[in-house]
Amino acid sequence: MIKNLSTFFVGIALLCLAGCTPIPKETTATKEYAPLEVPVPERPAGQQDVIELITPKLDTVRVGFIGLGMRGPSAVERWTHIPGTKIVALCDLLPENAEKAQKIVTTPVWKPLPSTLAAKMHGNNCASETIST
Repeated sequence: MIKNLSTFFVGIALLCLAGCTPIPKETTATKEYAPLEVPVPERPAGQQDVIELITPKLDTVRVGFIGLGMRGPSAVERWTHIPGTKIVALCDLLPENAEKAQKIVTTPVWKPLPSTLAAKMHGNNCASETIST
């Protein structure tokens, strides 16, 4: 018990001494900063910037995913629902993460019901008098 109390009081004394140290005169509040200057190389002749660049529409946008840990598989799953996209690459340090994402890509998102089964399940709802077309 006495050892615990003495350790406690020594700790309090050290905290007090550490809190009483003088503040250095040059702090971040008084120091002035200048913006960073980065040299920009000259652009070769004939080269242009891409500001306001307009390109023709792509039929298929190909995407790849690097890092398939915690949020990667759900991102892959969301991209499978976007029309006009094709997932062409999956990469992760752990092979099991890439394999899990590969299963998401290769598994069909949904299968349409055969028309006979759909008719049995839903009947002829569109012919109902309560539904206006």
